[in-house]
Amino acid sequence: MKTDSLKEAGKVMKVQQYQIMSAEEQLYQIKEEINYLSDSNDFISMEIDQLIMQAESLCEKQGISTENVTEKESEEGLICAGFHEDECVKLSKNFIKTDIVDFNNNWEQYLNSIYNYADSHHIDFVADPYTNLLSQSQYKDFQAQIKNDYYGKKPQMDRYDYIISAMCGVFSGLIDSFFVGKPGASSLGDWTNSRTDGIVMKAAKLAGWNPDAGYNNIDGAIRFLERKYPVNYDQGTGNAAQGLLGMSLKNHHIKSLGHSPDIVGMVFSILDQFCNTSHFLDNGRLIVMDTASSQLIGKSGVVSKIFAGFVNWIGHCLSDIAGSSGNRKINPDLYGSGISIPFFELFQGVGVGSFTEDHLTIADTAVKMFENGYEARFGMAMSIPVVINELLVRFCFMVKRHYYNKEPWKKCIPIVLIKELKDSDSNAVILRRMILASYGSMCLVDFTDATIRSGGNIVSLNFLLHLNFVAWSKFAIDLAITGVMEVRLNYNSKHLNVKKLDRDLQKEWERLCSEAAK
Repeated sequence: MKTDSLKEAGKVMKVQQYQIMSAEEQLYQIKEEINYLSDSNDFISMEIDQLIMQAESLCEKQGISTENVTEKESEEGLICAGFHEDECVKLSKNFIKTDIVDFNNNWEQYLNSIYNYADSHHIDFVADPYTNLLSQSQYKDFQAQIKNDYYGKKPQMDRYDYIISAMCGVFSGLIDSFFVGKPGASSLGDWTNSRTDGIVMKAAKLAGWNPDAGYNNIDGAIRFLERKYPVNYDQGTGNAAQGLLGMSLKNHHIKSLGHSPDIVGMVFSILDQFCNTSHFLDNGRLIVMDTASSQLIGKSGVVSKIFAGFVNWIGHCLSDIAGSSGNRKINPDLYGSGISIPFFELFQGVGVGSFTEDHLTIADTAVKMFENGYEARFGMAMSIPVVINELLVRFCFMVKRHYYNKEPWKKCIPIVLIKELKDSDSNAVILRRMILASYGSMCLVDFTDATIRSGGNIVSLNFLLHLNFVAWSKFAIDLAITGVMEVRLNYNSKHLNVKKLDRDLQKEWERLCSEAAK
C-alpha cells in the first residue's frame, strides 16, 4: 500500500474510533437510565404495596371485605390516592445522538464525509492517527510484541558452554604441545613430511611420470615436475635476481610471491608468466624484475592462457613443496626447503620491529623461521590440532544443545556464519562464541608451552618456532569476524527487522483475504 493510502485509512479509523467512543458513552448513559428506571419502579412498587396494606387494614377495621372490591372501586381508590394513568417517570438525562457518516461505494465521497465529520466534531488529523488508535495498555503490549518478534536478541552462553569451549581448547593445545612442537622435533611434522612425499609422487605419476625400476623415489618425481612445469620467476639466489639482498636457495621460496600456495601466489604467478616478470617481497619492499621471454601453453585466448598459467603454478608448487630434487637426491631423509605456509609470506612486507637475539625485523624473522623448517609441511602438522579443536567444539555443541537444552536436531546443526546471517536469533551465535573461546584457550596453552620451552625468552627464535601459526591465524580471523558479528547483533537488537515484519504482514494480509473470500 502507498503511504497516502495508509494515512487516509488511519484518518478513517480515527473517526470510526471517535464514533465507537461516542456510542460507548451513549450505551453507558442508557445503562444508567435503565438502572434509574429500575430503581424508580422498585420504589413505586414498594409504595403501592404499603398503600394496599394500609387499605386492607382500614377495611378490616370498618368491617369491609376486600374480596368483593370491583375494578371500578379500585380505580376510584387509586384516584383518591393521587395516582393517574397519564403519569410516568421522567428520564434524568438527555441522550446525545451519534452522527452517522454517509457511506457509499465511492471512496472519495466517503473521505469527504469523514473530513466533514472531523471538522464538525473537532477531530485533529495533524498528529499521526495511528498513535491514538490503541489504549496505553494495548500500546505497551504492542511495543513488547514488536520488540520480542522483530528486534534481534542476544543469545547468552551458559557456564557449561564456557567450560566445554575451554576444555576443547586446552585438549587441542596439549596435542599441539606434545605432538607438533617445533620443526625438526615434531612427530606429526615427520608424518606430514612423509605424506607430502607420497602426494608429490602420486601427482607426478598423474602428470605422466613413468619411473624405471629402482628409480621410484622422491627426487625423481620432483625432477619430473620441475621440468614439466617450469616458470620464469624461479630465481634461486640474490645474484640470479639481479642482486636481491638476502635471497638464497634456502629462502627464495618465501621471498618469491609466485611460490606461495595461496591466492596471492596464484595471482602473482599468473601475472609473472604473462608479463615475463618476477615479484619478490624483501624486508618491506616489493621488487619487480624482468625475466627472459617465455610462452604460456594453451590455445589462443586469455581464458585458456590463464588456465594454463594456473595449472603451471599448481604443478610448480608441487615440485617445490617437498624440497629440491638435488637436495633430496643427496640425502632423502633431509626434507630440504619447501614452500611457505599460506599467507605467511606476507610478513615479508613488514620491514619493522626488533626480534630475536639478532634484533631482526618482522620480515627477516619470518625468513629465519622459514629457513628453520617453518614452512607448508610443518603448517600441515600445525593444522591437525586446529582441525581437532574445530570438530570437537562443533560436536560438543551439537550434543549439548540437543540433550541438555532439549532442542531439536535441526536447530543444533553446527553451522555458524550462514545460519547466523539468515537468523540472528539462532544458536549459531553461541557456536561462534564457543569456537572463539576454544581457540583463545588453545592459543593460551600454545603460548605457555612456547614460553616454557624457550626459557621465558618470548622474543627468541626458539619461542617463535614453537608457536602454532595456524591456530593463532584462526583465532585472529575468528576474533575479527566475531567483532563484526557482535556489532551487527548489537545493531539488530536496537533496530527493527523490517524484512521480517513485512513478511509477517504479507502472510496476515493473505490470510485475511482468504477468509474474506470465503
